[in-house]
Amino acid sequence: MVRSLWTAATGMNGQQSNIDTISNNLSNVNTTGYKQQRVEFEDLIYQNIKLAGTPATEDTVTQRIMKQGSLQNTGVDTDVAIVGEGFFRVQKFDGSYAYTRDGSFKVDSTGQLVNSNGLRVQPEIILPEGYDVSTLTISQDGRVAVKVNGGNEPVDVGQL
Repeated sequence: MVRSLWTAATGMNGQQSNIDTISNNLSNVNTTGYKQQRVEFEDLIYQNIKLAGTPATEDTVTQRIMKQGSLQNTGVDTDVAIVGEGFFRVQKFDGSYAYTRDGSFKVDSTGQLVNSNGLRVQPEIILPEGYDVSTLTISQDGRVAVKVNGGNEPVDVGQL
């Protein structure tokens, strides 16, 4: 009898994990660079039986779905997207590195290219003093260039 209750509870916890994952995917549908998740049944089979009252989802693992999302033109010169495989490398505030598909970059007060969370793009791209922000271009291969002090030729400042 008790074993059958555990089996029913495990099934309900599995469905709850699935519903939680779906709702998380729906709530992040407009988040730039978000990767959809899914729960797989095998993740639930290998859970250890726990004592009553302990959450069954602490060991449940979700899998990221790494397919290409839809591209949208934002009209912002510093917004870029990766077509195909790859990530942008950013430096976190603690000095460690992270990888993201979020290409909505901005120029901070020090002239550095940063992501929407203020994390520095790696390798660092620092715009020179006197650059004209309206002339900033990012080419198909990730080269960043700006015109400086009203010059006619763009100056290459780095590559994403």
